[in-house]
Amino acid sequence: MDHFRILSEIEQTAAYWKLVLKQGHQCNVRVAAPSPMLPVPGAPERAFFEELENNGIQTGRFNLPVWQETIDSLHTLIDEMFRVTPPQRS
Repeated sequence: MDHFRILSEIEQTAAYWKLVLKQGHQCNVRVAAPSPMLPVPGAPERAFFEELENNGIQTGRFNLPVWQETIDSLHTLIDEMFRVTPPQRS
C-alpha cells in the first residue's frame, strides 16, 4: 500500500519555489498578506527567501513587497512590478 504524507505549508512553499527556480526564473515575487510578514516574515516567507538565496538570487523588498490588503493596493503593486518588465510568456 502506498503511503502519502501531507506536506506542511513550509514544505509546499519550498517545493513550489524549487520548481520555479529550476525553470530558470530570476525575478520572483511572493505577494503575501501583510499580517504574516510583520514585524518579521513568517515561516513560509522565510522558506521562500531561503530557496532564492540557495539558488544564488539576492533577496530584498522586491521579492516580498509590503502592501495594504485592499484591491487598490494590489493593483498598484502589480502595476509597479510590471511597469518596467511586463510578464513573459513561457
